[in-house]
Amino acid sequence: MRKFITLNLFAFAFLTTNGQSITSPESVEYDALYDRYLISNSAGNSIVAMDQAGTVTAFASGIASGPFGIEILDSVLYACAGGFVRGYHLATGIQVFSLNVNASFLNGITTDGTFIYVTDFSGAKIIKVDVDATTFSVLVANTNGTPNGIVYDPDQGGGMLWTAFWGSNAPVKGYMLDGSAGPVVPTTLSNIDGITRDCFGDLYLASWTPDAVTRLVLGPNTLTNMGWSVANPADIDFDAVNSRICIPNTSSSTVTLEDLTVCATSVEERASIATFSVYPNPTTDNLFVTGPADMNTTFRILDAAMRVVQSGPLRGKSSIGVGQLLPGVYLLVLKDSVTGQRFIVAE
Repeated sequence: MRKFITLNLFAFAFLTTNGQSITSPESVEYDALYDRYLISNSAGNSIVAMDQAGTVTAFASGIASGPFGIEILDSVLYACAGGFVRGYHLATGIQVFSLNVNASFLNGITTDGTFIYVTDFSGAKIIKVDVDATTFSVLVANTNGTPNGIVYDPDQGGGMLWTAFWGSNAPVKGYMLDGSAGPVVPTTLSNIDGITRDCFGDLYLASWTPDAVTRLVLGPNTLTNMGWSVANPADIDFDAVNSRICIPNTSSSTVTLEDLTVCATSVEERASIATFSVYPNPTTDNLFVTGPADMNTTFRILDAAMRVVQSGPLRGKSSIGVGQLLPGVYLLVLKDSVTGQRFIVAE
């Protein structure tokens, strides 16, 4: 099932507020903290927020050079803007980070939960940014091609950066976190702009020739055109909460949210826990989980950037110690349930 949200002159009155719109979107990032989609307007020098109803509001404006790729790390949205990486607080949209990384044209961006990694489209480099120290280093000095989208894969060799390339018959190249070269997957696609991973770790590639989003299953390296209607798709994202691929369509100034039924079905088929609840919420120490008396499953806790920060077994009515987590909003997911529960760890 496809949920299509489009904004044009006719729809402004219904789907926008404060005169905000989507203009040549380059990147979409799902924000689990506020259950919304953040969108970089490369032609509007701004970032806007879109809620689940399709209403668009301002987030950050006056951004020089783009912005292009965007990525959440902790409570900050980082953006590629020319040769700078800039950061904006999720709660306010106020700029809280700026670093010149001496790049020609930053485009793709991802995180491993500690560092930010960005591609220099024109400089054929991958740059590693330490946002805590406000420093950077060149991770890959020469990618031998034009790197575009990039996504972190925690399941490959202790962590890998899958990088999509621009150009004819563009490859997808893997790089280890120390910058050494990993596997190269050839494709028949040209001008791949974006790349993301789904619930199974399969990759999705947004290309301009063909104008499509294509699933890449690693191992056999099979390519499957998803058949979705897109228009120059750019830096795509996977919304793990709602099992969606989020697609910015650059040439039509729209955003498409495609439900991944394969992810939803896989969960529903194994689901044995219809509902569960948590308390107290907010909490500072223990989170109690109530469900079926015979509940015997495993849990994962995801932070606002959709990183797994805690996991383990869960049986019956029991509690999970969360006192070691930093204050913020988290998502509790049970293996055998189709739903998740948001909770807050208070200071």
